Amino acid sequence: MNEELKKYEALTYFLGSTIPKTFEVILFDAAQSDYPVVAHVNKASGTLRETRRNLALATSNAEVRRQGRLVNRVLQSDSSKMFKSSLYLIKEDDEVVGALCLNMQCDIYMKAQDIITSVLAFNLDDLNDLQNDVQEDAGDISVSHAEPTLDTIAEIVHGNVDEPKRATVDERIEIIIDLYDLGIFEIKGAVARTAEELCISEQSVYRYISKIKKARG
Repeated sequence: MNEELKKYEALTYFLGSTIPKTFEVILFDAAQSDYPVVAHVNKASGTLRETRRNLALATSNAEVRRQGRLVNRVLQSDSSKMFKSSLYLIKEDDEVVGALCLNMQCDIYMKAQDIITSVLAFNLDDLNDLQNDVQEDAGDISVSHAEPTLDTIAEIVHGNVDEPKRATVDERIEIIIDLYDLGIFEIKGAVARTAEELCISEQSVYRYISKIKKARG
């Protein structure tokens, strides 16, 4: 194990003993291709695979490597629990040798927000239509730009799955995360087009978007 990681091993156990138990803390050895775990505190079930996936994304992206972090990434565990995941890259001579990860379990906060939402009883369809109307009246830049367009939705959907109607929940979530990050849902009609391309209901698309927003805070 790299000597630099030994300092962070102590920090990992310190963080795990001082922050809420809803925060999972993981220290990875990033010098090895399989990213072995060096230290793991407040273990959550089924998060390692997706956390390693985020780590692989971070280390392969030049801008993320330069910044040294990947923050507030949506992560879904094998048991379908939602987490907000952040990575801090540990470098030595500009080489990534490790990564310190914080996964915050969002389910308890999402349940609380669901209770508040049900009490307030907002109609998401009406709110979305109102938002789009306001954006059109104001000449919203994101709507008037040529890119991305509604056709981008089809490109991303069919670029990720061969038969959208047979896509798994995880595949749908990944697609909607990609669309969300592109700002697609600022375009009027994007929710309806996404529902059509994924062969699901518009309400399902709204639910996925709501989960992403809640997980990212």
